[in-house]
Amino acid sequence: MSDYEILKLFLQRDESAIEQTRARYGDKCMQIACGILKNRQDAEEVVSDSYLSLWELTEYQVPKSLPAFLYRIVRNQALTRYDAINAGKRRAAEAIPLSELEDCIPSGTDTHTQYEGRELSQIINSFLRDRPEQDRRIFICRYFSGMDVKDIAKKYGVGSSRVKMSLLRSRKKLKEILSKEGYYNE
Repeated sequence: MSDYEILKLFLQRDESAIEQTRARYGDKCMQIACGILKNRQDAEEVVSDSYLSLWELTEYQVPKSLPAFLYRIVRNQALTRYDAINAGKRRAAEAIPLSELEDCIPSGTDTHTQYEGRELSQIINSFLRDRPEQDRRIFICRYFSGMDVKDIAKKYGVGSSRVKMSLLRSRKKLKEILSKEGYYNE
């Protein structure tokens, strides 16, 4: 079933839309949630909650891209669950790898506006399009799916040092681009 047909089911408030979404995108949703939470049971709960959120949100807005919309919901809910689970007992070794990007992506008050947020998103998307394919995939696995370096290395059949170097170079390049665009000042 196509995304258009699934969205049509959501708009008609047909409960089979959730089953169709689960069949089509369930594996990727679990991958995203497990990458962040590192616990299958928590990930399953997050994914189920995400389907419910998708059901509720499609009543008020029609997403342009069903998978992108769903994956964002899953990711946000997994991060929220991660924060709840680890509140008060932070462990640096298990921290979500987004902290690695803190040196690249600034957190100034100017970037909190919707317009600048979209602009920043476009810059990052453009940056990713210009990266070599394997470097782009490694970056997305690490910072979107929350995968460990060794899991990424195993997935792509390369050494951990290759993955780390790719991530380092990508962060440096992203920082350079964002500095040029005025998002980062040293």
